[in-house]
Amino acid sequence: SNDITEATVPATITIPAGASFVDFEIDAIDDSLLDGSQLVVLSAQLAGYQPLDAAITVLDAEALTIAFADSAIAEDAGEAATEITVSRSNSDTAAALTVTIINGDVSELSVPTSVEIPAGESATTVTIDAVDDTLRDGTQQVTVSAVADGYDSGTAQIDVTDHETLSLELDAQQISEADGAAATTATITRSNTDTGSALVVTLVNNDSTEIAIPASVTIPAGLVSTTFEIDA
Repeated sequence: SNDITEATVPATITIPAGASFVDFEIDAIDDSLLDGSQLVVLSAQLAGYQPLDAAITVLDAEALTIAFADSAIAEDAGEAATEITVSRSNSDTAAALTVTIINGDVSELSVPTSVEIPAGESATTVTIDAVDDTLRDGTQQVTVSAVADGYDSGTAQIDVTDHETLSLELDAQQISEADGAAATTATITRSNTDTGSALVVTLVNNDSTEIAIPASVTIPAGLVSTTFEIDA
């Protein structure tokens, strides 16, 4: 081999008696350099025979990796909800490297469109923001990819958990136990904006000797809230 940093071969091989050829292994060497495809010439020499050369191309295999600091975040975690670290595998880090970041779901995460691994460094870390989409869509897995010319791309996943809420507002903060039926009202509101389906909400009364409320109420499809009566 004329380049043992890319491919190595045995120093000698033996063609068995009665055979016209023999197979041998060629080992690829990862030099951890971003040096592109390299043409390696293999030579065979034996006294009394014409020298023989054969060429093989060794493809570069430098890669980017991307890793989240957390396996899951809540969609309401806001700015700097977590971090990602982008790393390059090559050991020749004299030049800075700009890496494109591809966000698989902008409705769940906000990531920079690119990051720079500084010269002399093999990795960089940046913060990631959570995005509250105000949809009742459960946990969403988001894939983020790191891409740069000459490198195999890297991907990582994170779960973004849902955070929709209910709020309860009383029309009156005080009533008399003599007020009887419909002594006051309360309004229950859902935070999500996807209101295509009705939502049944269970109500819990911690003192049924003072007030009476329905066991449940339904926020109709198309509405974000509903009002119900409270009896004294």
